[in-house]
Amino acid sequence: LEQVSHVWLLFLFHQALEEKPRLKVRPPRLGGNKSMGVFATRATHRPNGIGQSVVKLDKVEANRLFISGIDLLDGTPVLDIKPYVPYADIIPEAANSIASAAPQLIDVQWTDSALQQAHTHAQRLDEPLVELIEQCLAQDPRPAYQTPLPEREYGAQFWDLDVRWHYPTPEQIRVLEVIPAGA
Repeated sequence: LEQVSHVWLLFLFHQALEEKPRLKVRPPRLGGNKSMGVFATRATHRPNGIGQSVVKLDKVEANRLFISGIDLLDGTPVLDIKPYVPYADIIPEAANSIASAAPQLIDVQWTDSALQQAHTHAQRLDEPLVELIEQCLAQDPRPAYQTPLPEREYGAQFWDLDVRWHYPTPEQIRVLEVIPAGA
């Protein structure tokens, strides 16, 4: 694998496995209020729980892979690793009319206290925490049909941290707090 820049990870959505799988989902990126067949989406709720992701392979060392750009939860079971092959894995004429373009990114701002909290926790996690939070929030995680009120706060767990934010305007997110989960 030292000769490749990227690999495919096949993994199990171990935190999203359900006793009775959903065959219809309402993807937030595709509007959030329209039910669609699960196989037409990239929803985590899969009948078989198997997912795939392309990640950058930074280095191979003593039976360990160092990767970046990973979008899996800590502890996610990896079922297989395959090299990314550019001439075979990219199809220039491929189309998807359901999700034909990348999402419009939204501006992410920080309160001074939230930025300080994130920098404190970034040192502990040894990861570019501020940049990762910005990349996730810039994709606007709310369902597309919602128009957020400025006073409404949203939140999500990011690793072992709770991140809280609001929308001062519909085109902007302001991060309010980054604290240990459950604090």
